[in-house]
Amino acid sequence: EAQKLYRERTSMLQTHQILGLVTLGLMTGAYFTSRADQPARPIHQIFGYTAAATYAATAYFSLTAPEPVGFSEKGWGMKIHRALLFVHLPGMILAPIAGYMANRDLKKGKRLTGLAAYKSTLANVTYFSFAAAALSVTLNF
Repeated sequence: EAQKLYRERTSMLQTHQILGLVTLGLMTGAYFTSRADQPARPIHQIFGYTAAATYAATAYFSLTAPEPVGFSEKGWGMKIHRALLFVHLPGMILAPIAGYMANRDLKKGKRLTGLAAYKSTLANVTYFSFAAAALSVTLNF
């Protein structure tokens, strides 16, 4: 039974890793197609919304992977990876909302206020914390 759970966990976490790299690629596309003070181009929106969807799928595979009895993750890389979740998860929720608000205001010629004014900062912190989380387990220190 424990071996079966371990195989299932391994499969789910491998899917988590692949989707995480896909998400990072999509986030990189969104990062390089963004424009600070202009309405979003369609390509930026496609990258951004697709990254949000793959991020959700990535999280699903990590959070639902079974943990066999007595199983524990070891190493600083995994601790850093898990700690950074508390930075990039709120960002992945708030960045698309802020982006939508900013895009709406910019199309109307309005000045960015509230959450929309922090769209770039929010997106940058989210992107770099997610990249650091991916790097922390890739280097496996």
